[in-house]
Amino acid sequence: MMDRRWRRTRSIAVGTCLAALGLAGCGSEAEPTSETTSSEAQKVLSAMQDWESGDERAAIETLLAMDWTADVRFGRDCPLFAMTESQCVALAADKRREVLDEVTSQLPICQEIGRECVALAQEARAAGDHARAETTLRAAVNLGQLLDRDADRMLIVRLSGIAVQRRALEELSSLYAARGEQGKLDETREHIHKIQEELREVKRVAAGQ
Repeated sequence: MMDRRWRRTRSIAVGTCLAALGLAGCGSEAEPTSETTSSEAQKVLSAMQDWESGDERAAIETLLAMDWTADVRFGRDCPLFAMTESQCVALAADKRREVLDEVTSQLPICQEIGRECVALAQEARAAGDHARAETTLRAAVNLGQLLDRDADRMLIVRLSGIAVQRRALEELSSLYAARGEQGKLDETREHIHKIQEELREVKRVAAGQ
């Protein structure tokens, strides 16, 4: 069972983002930032908070209902999704540690949600609901891409995003192969190849090569 202190720390971290956006509690509105968080991005934060509060079903359903083609943009209040590696490095030591503590407390939430999406997709597939399986896996891929969509994102965040994507993409590949959907299978395999190349590049950068 997850240590309750660890769960609480992670809940506080996500809640901080939501509070800053005026989505948690009855506090005043957040101060404007140079880049505000969009409504679809707010849904991601809400799903993460639902997951941490124990309402895993609500978290997954929120992600499944999202419009992933819309503007999913995060403001500065959410370093997990908005801070670059260089910005993090440039912070004063105490502030950098604060940011890293927040980010490393939130990443497991995304990883857990991704794993649950894969598990739910496998259940749906076994029940013959291939459409539900595909939608659920796509949600996991999209969540992973939010962590990895910018080449200058924090390396630890990108690595987690790649891992979330890869698990879901491998399951999608299996689904498309079984259904004989060659076009989607080829596209998914290309995506897997792309993130494998990206993983090698991230590891190279992390090693200072």
